[in-house]
Amino acid sequence: MIPRDLQPLLGQKQFQLSLCCGILSHAKLISQQLYHHTQKIYAQIRHNSDQLELTLQQIKHRLRIELDKLNQPFSVPTPSQPPEFPHHTTESKPKKATTTITLSELSSRFLRAKTEAGYPLKTVNGYQDTHKLLLEVIGNLPLDSISHQQARDFIQVLKRLPVNRSKSYANWSIKELLKYEHQQLLSPKTILKHTERISALFNWAINQGYTSQNVFRGKLEPIRKVENVEKHFTDQELNLILGDALKTESIEQNKPERYWVAMLSAYSGARLNEVCQLNVSDIQKTDGIWLMNLSSDSEDKSIKT
Repeated sequence: MIPRDLQPLLGQKQFQLSLCCGILSHAKLISQQLYHHTQKIYAQIRHNSDQLELTLQQIKHRLRIELDKLNQPFSVPTPSQPPEFPHHTTESKPKKATTTITLSELSSRFLRAKTEAGYPLKTVNGYQDTHKLLLEVIGNLPLDSISHQQARDFIQVLKRLPVNRSKSYANWSIKELLKYEHQQLLSPKTILKHTERISALFNWAINQGYTSQNVFRGKLEPIRKVENVEKHFTDQELNLILGDALKTESIEQNKPERYWVAMLSAYSGARLNEVCQLNVSDIQKTDGIWLMNLSSDSEDKSIKT
């Protein structure tokens, strides 16, 4: 779907592009990477509308080039294609030649490795969102050129970003967001999650021999834990939640699963999604004891490990 503000310029509301991929998990990953690449092109058109007048066919041609790279294992960007969003000016003094891969190429290899290793799509998507954020902040640099200062700067940027950026500030760049003081910022937990994902990316790069150091390690000070006094349910409260009314109402509404999911979760401690994905065959009896077999033995199941 073409953004509404660009539809008059491109002359269409939407367009399609074949992924040329028959593996569902791989196709989902590629489609998301192409989506982000398309959004970059749209942003480029918006910021350079006087100088850059891409046609829809030219956009599709760019996406096909990107698709070819995504479908090739460990492809290297062609030298003829300059980075679309350079964040740092080149220095006048000559630089030594380097064989290190770029940040975007490392991200592609990392995500592909995790997908092939069977990581849940939700986990891979989380890594991808964090990688995209890092690329937007520091640019698509060679790994060995990323400094400790840039890692510290990235942490500081995270601390100034608003919550729900994708919903409330979908078309805002990082630079635009940092011009304002936002009331609701990313939580310490979210900042920690982004930092851990980036650190995991660089640790993986070290293990693969792509770089020799993780400049993001130790950059975020650990959050001092505040002791919370947990409030437990009283017998009266438990009766309101799990008492006779639960069973009666679920039967009257012909929704017995509401009763059984609540009861199984309460007595077993299993997560709601783990209970909801149970099959009849997962309820088993061993040595006279009834048990639930919580496993990820099929594509529609996942468990917290």
